[in-house]
Amino acid sequence: MDSKIDSVMNLNRKAGDLSGQGDYNGALQSYAEALNLLTETGCSKEQEIKAILLNNIGHAQVAIGDLDNALVAFNKSAALYHVLDDMLGVGQQFGNVGSVYRDKGEWDNARKSYDKSVAAFKLQGDKPGLADQYSDIGYICVQKKEFKSALEWFYKAKALYEELNMEERAGLVEKNISVLSNSDK
Repeated sequence: MDSKIDSVMNLNRKAGDLSGQGDYNGALQSYAEALNLLTETGCSKEQEIKAILLNNIGHAQVAIGDLDNALVAFNKSAALYHVLDDMLGVGQQFGNVGSVYRDKGEWDNARKSYDKSVAAFKLQGDKPGLADQYSDIGYICVQKKEFKSALEWFYKAKALYEELNMEERAGLVEKNISVLSNSDK
């Protein structure tokens, strides 16, 4: 069993290296091999490793523009994290789902996914995750021309980033606030 788990982890590392080199199709092939081999291991952490692999697959699919399959991978990963009662993982995956919907221009679906991410991060008490999602929701509100709401979300994100001493991110959100505050809405 250990040699098969080692092989799964080696395939995951290889896929990560391939992604880093821009070979996303090669990465996807290695991730798929890792998933197939994982089912043969009988490993007690199979669900956790599968959730990680699906997350990685989703990111590679986003990189090649295969957004529909990225949604499938991120949603499957979120479901596994939910079964594992890992709310941080759930929050991250729903954030990924929201970002894919954002990239597709599906603002309402993006917002629903970001809201699920916020709920998971609140349960976990993950302030950096909350701040990121607040900023993402602000962006969705801008796209929907809900400028007052966007400002409210951006201010919430900025406050958390400042509380966490994440000055660079607070500065980026401040730029969004400034643009919205100084534009003709």
